[in-house]
Amino acid sequence: MPTNFRIWPIWGYFSIPNILQFSVFMGTGVLFFLITYFIYKDEKYNKLWIITISGIILIICSNLINGWSAGISGSIGEMGGLYNDALNIENVFQFISDYNDIQTTLGTHTRTHPPGAVSIIYLLYLIFKDPGLIAIAICVISSTFSIYFLNGIFKRFFNKELSHYMAFLYLLLPAIQIYYLANIYAIITTLILGVFYFYINLNAKISIIGCVICGFLASFVSFMAGFILICLFIFEILKSYFTNKSNKTMKRKDKFITYIINCTKLFIICTSILLIYTLFFLISGFNYLENFLITSSSESQGFAFASPLSYIITRASNILDILIFSGPVLIVLMYYGLRVLRSNRANNDTSSTIYMFALSAIISIVFIFLTGAYDHGETARGAMFIYIFLLLPIAAFLNEKRISRREKYILLIVVFAQSILMQLFGFFIW
Repeated sequence: MPTNFRIWPIWGYFSIPNILQFSVFMGTGVLFFLITYFIYKDEKYNKLWIITISGIILIICSNLINGWSAGISGSIGEMGGLYNDALNIENVFQFISDYNDIQTTLGTHTRTHPPGAVSIIYLLYLIFKDPGLIAIAICVISSTFSIYFLNGIFKRFFNKELSHYMAFLYLLLPAIQIYYLANIYAIITTLILGVFYFYINLNAKISIIGCVICGFLASFVSFMAGFILICLFIFEILKSYFTNKSNKTMKRKDKFITYIINCTKLFIICTSILLIYTLFFLISGFNYLENFLITSSSESQGFAFASPLSYIITRASNILDILIFSGPVLIVLMYYGLRVLRSNRANNDTSSTIYMFALSAIISIVFIFLTGAYDHGETARGAMFIYIFLLLPIAAFLNEKRISRREKYILLIVVFAQSILMQLFGFFIW
């Protein structure tokens, strides 16, 4: 059980492990070494499906350190959570239709989201009935699709071996190990990954259709899906800026036309999602804008002026939460990766693209923080999607420096060790 000592700025509490927790901790560690040994001993085991299943098993086991009740079933069945509101749904279509009217009467977590969040839990409840099984289902679904998307993203920029490695590293991250089980933000992160995956797809039709589907679903689950649209918008600005900067002979009018062309796909995606919500409103009566305004009024809007000290502290917490869950080693690698990308971007299109995506993500998340979002500082959970972009410069660094297999293996050990130690000594709020 957690003590009363809050681990600032982490959104959780310090806990003293008992013998059973320590035993599960040791068993999970041994299992990790066995899995990684077989994956990297023989090339035939280094398959994406094996990596995915291994990551899922390790996520479940690391959460079992806190026991079945507290670590798995209790993490989704707590009072005020989505699960409790999902139990009261009789007709999901009627629930969505009435959502604007009943939003303020729902639990804390439900009323701060669009209806898609609790609807997903309801649909999973119809299938599994048990909160523990629902938690595991979220983990399996999120991990499977996340790794598919993530591997596709990295294969766009790097070779197959490094792509598989980065996919496995992603599953071992502390934030993923702790929050990819039972947490609705795992679904949101997966859908944002999907938007990113399809956006860089070379087939224009598949790219737009995939982005629209994933973008709509992500926005229907969380308002934070807006992050990816802001990120892509900034990316297009940076791409136009650097392109125009390198071509000094181009006229100002031509530069503007270039920017418009670059933003065409993004405009089509945003317009399509808006049309879907318009159609959704005509059919069901659900008003997404009203939903957002109700959420905004119940959250932290304006507290930067009403409580500036709290605003500053929580902004610092937001940043520190992400960094702490990253760990010192990955922070250093990310820093050097950004330096590598910056120095190579002038002569390498791949480095330039990765650098702009990483920079766009950082600017976007900082902008969101400045608006007052995440007023509790729980960003390692609520903004897990940022780790997708932070891994890009790390992959670039590993690729540039030709890191040996042994060094990559050590990195996996260091990252996973932090994950299970945090599970052993921390009790994290979901």
